[in-house]
Amino acid sequence: AANGTTVRAEADECESQASLGLDASAQSRKERRRVSKEGAGTVVAVVGASGGCGKSTIASLLASLCARAGLVTLAIDADLQFGDMHRMLGVHEPVRMDEVVANPSLMTRLNEDAKSTGKPSLIAAPARLESSEEIAGELPDIIDAARGDYDVVVACAGAFWSEIHARLIESADSVVFLMDARPTSLEATVHAVELCARMGLATSGFVYAVNKHERESLLSAVDASCALKGSTAIELSNGRRDVEELLGAGFVQEFIESKNPLTDETVALLERILSDEQVKRISQSLSSKSRRGRLFGRKAKR
Repeated sequence: AANGTTVRAEADECESQASLGLDASAQSRKERRRVSKEGAGTVVAVVGASGGCGKSTIASLLASLCARAGLVTLAIDADLQFGDMHRMLGVHEPVRMDEVVANPSLMTRLNEDAKSTGKPSLIAAPARLESSEEIAGELPDIIDAARGDYDVVVACAGAFWSEIHARLIESADSVVFLMDARPTSLEATVHAVELCARMGLATSGFVYAVNKHERESLLSAVDASCALKGSTAIELSNGRRDVEELLGAGFVQEFIESKNPLTDETVALLERILSDEQVKRISQSLSSKSRRGRLFGRKAKR
């Protein structure tokens, strides 16, 4: 009976690992990343367990704030089916992940652009939905290749959980786990975190944030912390009209300059992820450059 229990436990473990693609090659990649992380850039994964919680918005802001401060930054849209970071970052003809897989030399061009423009380079989601499955397994290697050439790599996953999330979390140095102010979003977050724990993925370093928060919201950071067994959570404001008008149209720098509270709160989020020196550079870039209080003839929210 004891042997049967052991065999069943081992079978369950193998089945769980297979369900998210954590095969032998993935474990090998994990070891290579562990060795290569010293002296390399910081990889930040932005994930969430519910749609519409603002993953693309926050990932775009994180990447843009880093690049604005002179940190060589790469954004990766790992929502391989419905990613829209290229719109938020104002990149009209993006280099897409399937193109990078077919032509790795594009990574050199992206790195040169990031160094010369002061903006984050972007690897966008594939243009065709049917390409998503076949390139999903390439994501860890793309991140590995970028780690040594960038100060910061920000990768954003979609809401539908799959092996992409396991590979992304496994590759990242920090994980920003977003939910919005709906109780259903918190419930989905708890389920996803429990899944990560069952998969053997480290969750202790997750940075939790309740996005789109308002005073009258049903869910607060305290509620999230209690549901997540004491893990610290922070609140990010609802950017509202500025997000729709500016980020939705690709004017991310204009959004940063609009004095919307979400910008400063995103900097506070970065304080939990980056080094003190990097955060200092980001803060200085905001204070030294003009941040307008009016946009399109109206006052920006404060």
